Amino acid sequence: MADRNMRAQALLSAIKVRNDAFDAVKGIGRITLRDADMARTTRAAWLGAKDGRLRIEMLGPAGQPVAKFIFDGKTYTYVSHVDQQAYRHPGTVLNLKPLTGVSVLAEDIVRYFSGTIPLRDHDRIRLTSEDNTGREVLVLNKWWGQTVQKIYPGMEGETVAQVEMYQWGRMTHRAELGRFRQIAGRWIPFHIHVTDGADNGFVIDVDNCWTGFPLTPDMFSITPVRSEGPRY
Repeated sequence: MADRNMRAQALLSAIKVRNDAFDAVKGIGRITLRDADMARTTRAAWLGAKDGRLRIEMLGPAGQPVAKFIFDGKTYTYVSHVDQQAYRHPGTVLNLKPLTGVSVLAEDIVRYFSGTIPLRDHDRIRLTSEDNTGREVLVLNKWWGQTVQKIYPGMEGETVAQVEMYQWGRMTHRAELGRFRQIAGRWIPFHIHVTDGADNGFVIDVDNCWTGFPLTPDMFSITPVRSEGPRY
């Protein structure tokens, strides 16, 4: 038991060290949205900051932006380059469920993009093994026993292969992370699969990725468009 407790603390400490070292990430690749009826794939470029700010641009066949989503920490904005309108929605926390069908925060996606792991508030941790596979699982609980998160370490010990988030006993999302590559000394997943455990989810396949660059306020601002849609 003492060995398991020590390993649980070591795994969590390693995750926190990697989280603290992260500053910003940008990348380009493909995003596939899936539900029970169909799958839709688009080229995309993204930019994420440690504090959860997120910018995603959907690209056309020639690489030109056709739409963008920007969350600056105070406002979520959707910009359509087709009709040249911006639609704004205020809020300090952005849940991407209306866009993806999965209850996942913008901050969580930034973490997955960067090879770091979002951590939910917790009071206790324990290291256990799945009954059917023997796979190690780091479980985060609140003091009354409710599970808020499960973390599955990667085989090599320097990455995380899977994360599951829970709320009131129900899984809100699962993120499977794979095809890791080392970028500027960091292990970055080039394949990210986020699902609600049923039919809804999305897959991000990364073509290229960059970290360790300075951020400027204009990176999360909206360039003027001819007209602005209503705030809602």
